[in-house]
Amino acid sequence: MQDCVLVRVYGERTELLVDRENEVRNFQLLRAHGCAPKLYCTFQNGLCYEYMQGMALGPEHIQEPQLFRLIALEMAKIHTIHANGSLPKPSLWHKMHNYFMLVKDEINPSLSAGVPAVDVLEQEMSWLKEHLSQLDSPVVFCHNDLLCKNIIYDSTKGHVHFIDYEYAGYNYQAYDIGNHFNEFAGVNEVDYCRYPSRDTQLQWLHYYLQAQKGVAVTPREVERLYVQVNKFALASHFFWALWALIQNQFSTIDFDFLSPLHCLSIVSLVAGGIVARGLEDDKCNPTLHPIAEGKKDSRDSLSPFVWPSDQLPSSHPRCSDQTVLH
Repeated sequence: MQDCVLVRVYGERTELLVDRENEVRNFQLLRAHGCAPKLYCTFQNGLCYEYMQGMALGPEHIQEPQLFRLIALEMAKIHTIHANGSLPKPSLWHKMHNYFMLVKDEINPSLSAGVPAVDVLEQEMSWLKEHLSQLDSPVVFCHNDLLCKNIIYDSTKGHVHFIDYEYAGYNYQAYDIGNHFNEFAGVNEVDYCRYPSRDTQLQWLHYYLQAQKGVAVTPREVERLYVQVNKFALASHFFWALWALIQNQFSTIDFDFLSPLHCLSIVSLVAGGIVARGLEDDKCNPTLHPIAEGKKDSRDSLSPFVWPSDQLPSSHPRCSDQTVLH
């Protein structure tokens, strides 16, 4: 396998979701910092790059302390990549706005009955931006799509690498981590009981902060990041739910993007109110979306959305056995 290369051909109409020129720039930047494989060549509808030895991880792996420590260290390394003399801006709101405008202008008339109206989505998006922008989460270089299968573990060398940089770019530190924590639920067989417990998150965040700062960190620092991460996890759900609506409209793949799981994130945010300071305990009710739990914040009330037990999600919108616009 030492002489293997990977050739990836872009999916049809992926330009709606991914800036391919930016992807190549991100690839080259990460390679320059030792965080990506060699990029051999690019062409109009794809690219060719070095094969990385190792195993793509699953949800059962990223819960193991010895592995999630490596993941935290690698993310901390990527987050230290600095912009060349410029003050980077987070990509989250720009991309989210672009996705929302696609939903509003191209998909709105055909929205499923289970999806909130676009004016409701727009209000929630505005509230997300207003609230999360006040948390002072640092803007760092982020992967932004750290699915389990985007993590390659090389057991012979004892380290991990992240792959697939379509969505990489400068973004909020807490968003990148919160997005990864959401991925603990799994891929083809989603189970939100796997969402990391408070203790697991605190341990993960301690590894991360210690690697990033290079000095001992205080419990207060870890707790502050924990609060930020669980709030930004909501933005991750909202972002990928908009993504799923676009996929449902334009993808040629035979996949039900509007199954209960794909609408779960948006509906739970709207029905329950976007309020979360992090999970208060480790108990898991499989019919309750875990991110909808939390302390009362600036909203007047909190009524967590409960999904019907006979409609629990069984698959992941961004990871199936088939290739999607990803």
